[in-house]
Amino acid sequence: MFLGHSTGWWGIFLSAVAILLAIPLSVVGNLLTPRLRNWWAQRSVNSLRNRIINLEKRLAFVSVSYKEIGEFEDFVLELLDTLFYVVAGGAECTGFALLVLSAPIRKRPEIGRLEMAEIFLVALLVAVIFMLAFVSTVMVRIFRRRHSPKIRREMRNLIASLKAKFERRTGRRSFSNAQQ
Repeated sequence: MFLGHSTGWWGIFLSAVAILLAIPLSVVGNLLTPRLRNWWAQRSVNSLRNRIINLEKRLAFVSVSYKEIGEFEDFVLELLDTLFYVVAGGAECTGFALLVLSAPIRKRPEIGRLEMAEIFLVALLVAVIFMLAFVSTVMVRIFRRRHSPKIRREMRNLIASLKAKFERRTGRRSFSNAQQ
């Protein structure tokens, strides 16, 4: 029977396709999002003006509300972010490998319930490590986005480049005259 007709077969097939496409589509989405946002801002003078104003407001809010950390602390947080990301990826791969490799083991009669319980406990521990590493990565990234001098510099550079594009598109010499 080609392309099975049972819902179980389709469930397995669609979940496998989803798992295979999740990471590449996530990477493509993360790579294209800033480019699409900047492209859209370039297309319309009004949206470009609004984007510049919103970025300036966000930068002003972050500068007033959150203390800027030093370059070394930012570097350490970037290393922690990378470390947590690697741990999360390793835990995810290990957990997936445990689940895949435990399927043939379950059918063997010499493997008892105690051994299978140990395998599932290890898989559960790996899942907990993955979740902790993932949450830690998100928390570090949120903290860095608010406190990092590097990210603030990137925001200032983005604002300056968007202002230059605005001035080129409108022919005005300064962005502040165009805000009225």
